[in-house]
Order: sequence, then structure tokens, then C-alpha cells
Amino acid sequence: MSEDRTLTAAFIRQGSSWPSLKRQAHRRGPFARIRFFDTVGPEEAAARLRGARVSLATLVPRKGYGFTAPTKLYASVAVGTPVVHAGPPAVGAVIEKNRIGVAASYDRPSFVRALRTALDSADGAPDRRLIDWAQENLSVEEVAKRAGDAIEAALR
Repeated sequence: MSEDRTLTAAFIRQGSSWPSLKRQAHRRGPFARIRFFDTVGPEEAAARLRGARVSLATLVPRKGYGFTAPTKLYASVAVGTPVVHAGPPAVGAVIEKNRIGVAASYDRPSFVRALRTALDSADGAPDRRLIDWAQENLSVEEVAKRAGDAIEAALR
């Protein structure tokens, strides 16, 4: 990772860990490079994700979310921002297989390596390949078509 000292982490209020993250940031510093925002509407969230070099999406393992993907993961990819994910391996496998970001184990060294890898290859411009992948795999139209095809196949 380049020695870019202008990096700032921004957290938008969501999830059960948000208050704890804020307390830890105050204790450990450097707080000036970490920003916390209250919940925002979808348009502002999309604009913030689109303006980021990478997006961070985490899920604590063994908390009942083994096959859940954070909404932020898909929202990030839909606006062309690669994601760094730490959490359940099933989600990481989707990320790695489709090259939509970097997956890490839910531990600090693995997450730091993944973040460095992602930052080294992200220039901050929306990645058209990610946007196209999201359209082909996550759009309401495509999901509805796959669901309809599955229902038709089951009825045959």
C-alpha cells in the first residue's frame, strides 16, 4: 500500500458494533482520520460508497449470519466500488470467485492484508466491470427472471 496519509475511514451508523467502534476510535486515535455519520438515505449512501476507493463490509462469524452477505457489499459493487470483506467464508468465496473485491478472515492481520491489497489496486474511479456484474447478478430483473425460471422448472 502506498504511504497515503490522507486515507480516512468513514462509518455510517448501522449494525450493532457501531457504538463500540466509535468508543474505540476515540480511545486509540488518530480520531481525525476516522469519521462517524448518522444513518443516511439510500442516495447519500450510494454517493458516499461511489466516492470511496474501497468499501469495508464485515460480519462477525458464528453469529447466525453464515450465509448472509452485508447489504453494503452489494451496494458498493453496484456503484463500482470494490469491497474488502471479513467474515463468513461463503461470502468470501463469492467475492473471490467473481473478483468483486478482496476477502479476509475475521482477524486483524488478514483484514489488514486484504485492505492493503484492495487499496493498491483501486484508483477511486468507479469500476465499470463491478457495475456490470451487479446488474447481471443482483438486479431485480435478473433475480426475478432466475426465480421464475426455477419455478417453471419445478412445475415441469
